[in-house]
Amino acid sequence: MQQIGDRIHSLRKGLGISQGEFGSKIGIKKSSVSSMEKNKSNPSTQTIKLICVEFNVNYDWLVNGVGDIFIKNNNSIHERIKYLRKDILHLTQIDFGKRIGIAGTTVTGWEKRNMNPSETALKTICYEFNVNYDWLVDGDGDIFIENNDSIELLKKDYDLEDNEVKAIKAFLNLNKVERKVLVYYLEKAFGKDGQ
Repeated sequence: MQQIGDRIHSLRKGLGISQGEFGSKIGIKKSSVSSMEKNKSNPSTQTIKLICVEFNVNYDWLVNGVGDIFIKNNNSIHERIKYLRKDILHLTQIDFGKRIGIAGTTVTGWEKRNMNPSETALKTICYEFNVNYDWLVDGDGDIFIENNDSIELLKKDYDLEDNEVKAIKAFLNLNKVERKVLVYYLEKAFGKDGQ
């Protein structure tokens, strides 16, 4: 019976890339890829997710040997939401909904194409899960965005000036205690509701 390491080996060979190339694409060393392929070590959950995302691999095939090797192209926003929720984040519809502040039945409606997500819901998904808006809406680009891209998204959405972006970055670079202290003083100065 094939183990996960055997499937990783088959995948890599099928892609026609070396262990070093495979490892660099998912942020691990060549020796780690070799160890996994020989079934000497099991990949972490994070490594499995990275393999699935980077190479468009079906999670069930990689972990359990069930289904097709590659996932079908997610052509609609509905399919991308389901793929993100189920195959990448491994969340139930209820848990996904809770994370973005909506009912699980609404997520079901999106996935079954009975309803379309609002612009606010799309932006909330992107913010909560660090998802690339262009990928979610149009299928363009990578699924996830770098943290700096998140700030650029805020800049665009709120028409922020460069000095305002600089202030946000400075705040985010503070440690947790420093942020709490700053928020405490801002609340004292402006009141808890910002008035």
